[in-house]
Formats: sequence, structure tokens, C-alpha cells
Amino acid sequence: MNIENLKVVVEVLGTIREDQLDMHEFIISINEGCGSVACVVGHCMLSDRFDFDFDEEKSPTIQAIAFVENVLDIRVSTIKWEYMFGGCWASVDNSINGAIKRIEKVINGFEPEVLDIPCYW
Repeated sequence: MNIENLKVVVEVLGTIREDQLDMHEFIISINEGCGSVACVVGHCMLSDRFDFDFDEEKSPTIQAIAFVENVLDIRVSTIKWEYMFGGCWASVDNSINGAIKRIEKVINGFEPEVLDIPCYW
């Protein structure tokens, strides 16, 4: 897990408006601005804060997986991944502040378990 890059994720989230985050959205075009797995990743993939070349011609889902696994060094479909970026948070806490708090908890050493993820309640 790349802690420094997760800290940048938190910084990126701090620059967007609340109406620009929807944990159910996926990027389909760089012009649409929001999306990807849990939207957080989409904003980061489009941000100039990361050295990531988003390509509209490639599958956004494949690019999101590459971003998370290569830039954030987190395996997709792990409990940490689901806790920080899982789309099921949309029905519980679809807020920027909530996303930031979850990421910061993991940065500070929290090890989420299955029951910490709302899809499993």
C-alpha cells in the first residue's frame, strides 16, 4: 500500500465539490469528470497530481484497476479496497468527508474487516 499516494488521494478529494462525488458512478469519458470505482479513483485518475495517463479509448474499469494496483499499490477486491473505494458506500455515506475519513483511517493503520463494509451487513 502506497501511503504517500493515499495521502494525495485525500488531498484530491478535498478539492472537489460534494455534488461531484457519487460512489455509484463510473468514468465513461474524461469530459464527464467523475467516476470509476467508487468515484474516488476516477477523480484521482483524472487529476494532474498523479502520473497516470487516462486513455478514453481504453476500458475505464481496466484503467481504474491499473491505477489502484500500480499507483496506490492495493489489490482490487481486497477488504482494504472495498473499505476505501467500494461502491456500496453510496447507500450509507456518499460524501466526500466520509470517503476521506475511511481513507485516513487506513492510512493511520486501521485494518478493516468484512463487517466494516456495508455490502456485508
